Amino acid sequence: EGGDSFGRSRERFFEEYMIACLSSRAPAGAWQSNQTRLPRRTSLLAMTENMLSDYQFVYAVQRYVLDNPFTASSAVFAARWLILIFAFIAVAFFVTHDRRLRHAAGEMVWSFLTALLVTNLVALFVLRERPFLQSPENLLSVRALIPPPITTSFPSGHTATAFALASAVFFVNRRLGIVAYLIALIIGFARIAVGVHYPTDVVAGIFVGLASFAAVRYCHERLRARDMERAAKRHSHV
Repeated sequence: EGGDSFGRSRERFFEEYMIACLSSRAPAGAWQSNQTRLPRRTSLLAMTENMLSDYQFVYAVQRYVLDNPFTASSAVFAARWLILIFAFIAVAFFVTHDRRLRHAAGEMVWSFLTALLVTNLVALFVLRERPFLQSPENLLSVRALIPPPITTSFPSGHTATAFALASAVFFVNRRLGIVAYLIALIIGFARIAVGVHYPTDVVAGIFVGLASFAAVRYCHERLRARDMERAAKRHSHV
């Protein structure tokens, strides 16, 4: 029964996505009916072109999520508050007596700040409007399910910082790190579902987050090598 439920759920999502993809080909007013179904005859080329639209994907995801109160409330929670779990992880690392974990907490902070800085700098130049601010000619409409952010859309800052933090966790604890990456993915998907980001914003955020942690690790290793070299020179002079 559980498998059948998952199968029906998956089929419904793809149906919603296809409806969104083909909406620009539908006659005006077609989407006001509750009995909307996919057209039987559709150009494969037109279908492929429409599938490339970020906006249509966001619409399909949001429509699917809003179909159930639990998924809707879960998406809102994940988009707004789930990232705070990384703050608890960082605090837990910092208060331990394990030097590696305390150092990982510091790297989490620096990775977070680096990802935040990079996303804001990129956003200043890209200036991409968020999905809920778009006004397409057809009747599809993406809404902001959370308080509308005042910044621009590309890249996703929440996703970038989440993946930067998750990378720092993964570096020191692989098992916990896998869970952290799953949480980061949920955050990215939720940001799409609530209408504040496109899929490409989230993908870009993932790369920014991974690169931010890599940069922090590189700088740390360079500083550590420099300190060891200085310590060795002082020891040799004694």
